Amino acid sequence: MRKLDSQQVNQDRFIRRENIKPNKKEASKRNKEMYKVVYDIIENNPDGIYSKDIKKILKEDYGFRPSNMSQFMNNFRLKYPEIQKPFSGFYKMNA
Repeated sequence: MRKLDSQQVNQDRFIRRENIKPNKKEASKRNKEMYKVVYDIIENNPDGIYSKDIKKILKEDYGFRPSNMSQFMNNFRLKYPEIQKPFSGFYKMNA
């Protein structure tokens, strides 16, 4: 018998994924709140703003933390087509 086969495994270490992730309704509600905040941030910065600065504001001022900022901003731009992305990581309101 191999050494690993004879060892006892602590079952508490294994946490089911569904216990970690919020349900889809909660995530959707949170994203809608974040979309409103991001829209206001971009609207208040007419010259544009970098996504790293948006992420910093979301985290520090609102306690929001998108799990994937690129995907979040892509979905945000689908919802608000007046938001432009002139170059990588930079967003501004369409004038």
